[in-house]
Amino acid sequence: MDSPGRAPHAHPGPVQIWEELAKQSIDLFRRGETLRALSVCEAARVFVLTHFNCWPTPDNALAATLVSHFNLADTQARSGWLAEASATLCHVHGSLLAVINDAHAHPALRQAAARFVRRTLFALTQFQATHGERPEIARLLRQQGQSGCAAAAECDQGGDPETDEAPRVLH
Repeated sequence: MDSPGRAPHAHPGPVQIWEELAKQSIDLFRRGETLRALSVCEAARVFVLTHFNCWPTPDNALAATLVSHFNLADTQARSGWLAEASATLCHVHGSLLAVINDAHAHPALRQAAARFVRRTLFALTQFQATHGERPEIARLLRQQGQSGCAAAAECDQGGDPETDEAPRVLH
């Protein structure tokens, strides 16, 4: 029972839980506990996707999603799991493209995805510069060059009218 004059101990919300998982994974990796770090990175990634709609804005939700994927891919790559790291980066980039191209997605989510896709493109090109060309990344970058830019530009310009539809979870 709480004493008078003291606020009850608040339970952490999804954002705080995710932040703690992300921090914990980085600390584990720095201590050389690679397998535990990978496990916590994956837990943070799954957590953010499961609680995607709990973030204050689509930008916040997508930022947490990207950080989770980037942390996981970085830990995978540093562990020598280049195929897995490449797949993680390709997955998050492809997910953003799917949201951008989903005419039924909430406009705010599409616009946020269009802003963030540049970060995943940079991560993909940096990965290849560091670890050598990966066929799945090269294929995705070619596809992006052919089809993704127009959709991203449309979203950046606010191509869709606002709707009352709630943002959907990233695929």
